[in-house]
Amino acid sequence: MPIIMDGILIPEESNMITANGVNIRRVIVDGTVVWFFNRKPTTPELTTTIPESNIVAPGTPVRITAASTDPDGDKITYHWENIPSSGLPVAYNQGQASQNNYYSLGKQLVKVIARDEWGAEAGAAIVFGVSSGNNFGTAQMGEFTTSILEEGVANFSIIYAYMNAPGASGHNSSNKDVGTIWGRKTSDNEWEVWVQGTTSNGITLTATAEPGVYWQAKFVYQVDLGHGS
Repeated sequence: MPIIMDGILIPEESNMITANGVNIRRVIVDGTVVWFFNRKPTTPELTTTIPESNIVAPGTPVRITAASTDPDGDKITYHWENIPSSGLPVAYNQGQASQNNYYSLGKQLVKVIARDEWGAEAGAAIVFGVSSGNNFGTAQMGEFTTSILEEGVANFSIIYAYMNAPGASGHNSSNKDVGTIWGRKTSDNEWEVWVQGTTSNGITLTATAEPGVYWQAKFVYQVDLGHGS
């Protein structure tokens, strides 16, 4: 029959389940059934050499470092996705906490999984652009509403967002333009205002959130075209 341990229902004859961030394994030791509890590592915190604009010039190496801790003290290895196979001497070294690479032009999505020695894992991701100008993730101001959608990654969180909408020559809305960063919530898939500001011409916004709150972001600039000089 099923049993309940620490509030977790374990079906009969199950050898392993995952619930509430805990891996539970059924093992036999000297003929005795033993339930082994293993908690997953914390969500990796990423530090990078990417500038605040989130745009890297071509030919510039990007270092990404992941830091995670294991609540059980288990050894952690880091597993990377979408890392270039060539680059600096230490460019492609699975298991290491830090990667240093050259990236090609365009949008880049790098994922990292922190995995303990029993297979429990937690992931993080970062999106940035490589461009020789300011044409990564941009749109022309000229309509009443201009927006850019960051599609996000399933099962990953967006914890930082940066929006820079430069001013347009001759435009002055008397503080009636509106810049908004929207976040799509992991809990119910609904959009909500992450951060918002008003301006006369152009705006810069920065937003941060805890892991698990948002999985998509949308950057919207609403222009009041009824004003100008």
